[in-house]
Amino acid sequence: MGASLLRFDASTIQPADHEHADLVRRYSPYLVLFSEPESSEEPRPYRKGEADYHPRPVELFLDTALLATSMRFGVATVFSFVLGFAGLLGGPAAVLSQDDWDLTTIAATMATSIALGLIGVFIPVYAALKFSPRGVQAIRSALRRRFTDGLRTSRLIGARSPRKAWETYIQSIQNAPVDRGPTCYVHVVNKPRGSPGLALQYWMFYYANDFWNYHNADWEVVTVFLPSNPQAGDHEPVACAYSCHVNGRLRLWDDVIKGGDSKTHPVVYVARGSHANYFEPTPVGYETRVSRPWRFFGVRMSRVRMFIELSADDPAGRRRDYVPNLSWASAPVSRAGMMQIIPYHLDSEVVPFGEAPNWDQWWWLRYRGSWGPGVSGPPWQGNKWKDPWQWARDFCAPDLTGAWEEVTR
Repeated sequence: MGASLLRFDASTIQPADHEHADLVRRYSPYLVLFSEPESSEEPRPYRKGEADYHPRPVELFLDTALLATSMRFGVATVFSFVLGFAGLLGGPAAVLSQDDWDLTTIAATMATSIALGLIGVFIPVYAALKFSPRGVQAIRSALRRRFTDGLRTSRLIGARSPRKAWETYIQSIQNAPVDRGPTCYVHVVNKPRGSPGLALQYWMFYYANDFWNYHNADWEVVTVFLPSNPQAGDHEPVACAYSCHVNGRLRLWDDVIKGGDSKTHPVVYVARGSHANYFEPTPVGYETRVSRPWRFFGVRMSRVRMFIELSADDPAGRRRDYVPNLSWASAPVSRAGMMQIIPYHLDSEVVPFGEAPNWDQWWWLRYRGSWGPGVSGPPWQGNKWKDPWQWARDFCAPDLTGAWEEVTR
C-alpha cells in the first residue's frame, strides 16, 4: 500500500516575520497520506486505489474551474414568470372553453401557450446565471465586479465525474504555469472569551473528495490549541482537533502522536479519498460518523451527542475510512510543503471588498459561494474558523474520554 509523509518546510513560511511564525513552524502537522499519483493511469482513490490527492494551493483548482453566479430576481423577472405561467395555463383553458374550434386553431393556441411558457419561465432562469471564463484571473475579476453588486449565490464548478477530476488534477500538476506544490494555509485565532488562549489552524485544500459522496473541492483543518498568550512564555499546547467529515476528533496534547526530532509536530493520518483526519493508523479502517449536538426548542444541549453510524449496514466497507497503516517514521518522505499565514482577520476588515489589503493573493478567502456541493470556504464555516474552541465543544468527538473538556472550559 503506497504511503508518504508530507511535512511543511519551515523555511518556506510566508510571511517569515509574522509574530507567531515560530509557533507555526514548531507545531506544523506531519501528514501521513496515500502517495500522490504519477500518471492518470493509476486507479483513482475510491475505493481501493493506492494513490490520493494531496493538499495543494487553491489556484490549482481555480485554474480549471468555472464560476456560476445567480442573479437576484427583480420585478421584471417576476413579471416574466407570471407571463409564462399565464401562457401555460391560458392555452388549455381557452381550448376547453370552446367547443367549436377546429384542430388547426387548437394546435395554434397550444403552440402559443407553450412558447409563452418557455419565454416566461425558462429563459429568465437561464439569463439569471452568469458564467465566467475558466481560470484564476477570470474568476477573480468576475468576483471583484459582482460582489459589489450584491450578488450572494455563487458556485464554483469543476469536473463533473470522479474519473474526470482525477485526470484533470494530474494534468494540472504537470502543466501548471507556475509551481503548485503542496501547501497549507495557517490561520491564527485568539480565544474570543473566557481564559486566554491561542489556536493555530492549518487549513488544507484538496482538489476533490473522492469518496462515496464525491464532490469537487475539499477543505480540512488541523487545529493546535495553546492555553494562553504565547508571549507570556507558556507554549505547550493543550490539545489538537482534527476535522473529520462534517465534524472532528480531539485529543489532549500528551496523547497525540508527535513527529520530528523535537516531537512537537502532531501526526495526522489522512483517509483515502475523503481526507478525513485521524490520530493513529488502523488496519481495519474507521467507521464514518456524523455527529450533531442535540437541540431542544432551539436550545443546544451541549452535553448530549447524537452519533449516526453510516457504516453500520455497510458490510462491504464502502463507507469506511482507510488510512495508511504504518508508523509516520517509516513512511517515505514526499516533497516538502509550503505554509502561508493569512495576514489579517477578515471579520475586522472594513474597507470595500475590491480594495482589501493583499487582494491579489487572498481574494478567494472572501468568496462566500460554494466550492463544491455543500463545501464553503474556511471563513464561512462558522465557529470552525471564528471560534474553534466552541466548534470543538459542539462538533468534535473526544478521541479519548474527557479530552475536549480541557480545551473548551
